[in-house]
Amino acid sequence: MITKVILDRVEKDRAILEIHGRAFKVILPSWLLPSGAKEGDVLTLYLKKTRKTKKITKARKKEARSLLDKILRKK
Repeated sequence: MITKVILDRVEKDRAILEIHGRAFKVILPSWLLPSGAKEGDVLTLYLKKTRKTKKITKARKKEARSLLDKILRKK
């Protein structure tokens, strides 16, 4: 998925992006911004799900399930 976003502002180590001119905001670490990006710049946001991502997602789900099981056993 590719979409255009506006760099609304940078606060400390966070970048706040505006999507499609809506109040909806995306907050991400400012180090992910392209070099020289400044408030008001239009950026291209590119998201892609890959096979590697699927493996990571599966591992995270397994870890979360394990943690939940531990919590539930303590009660």
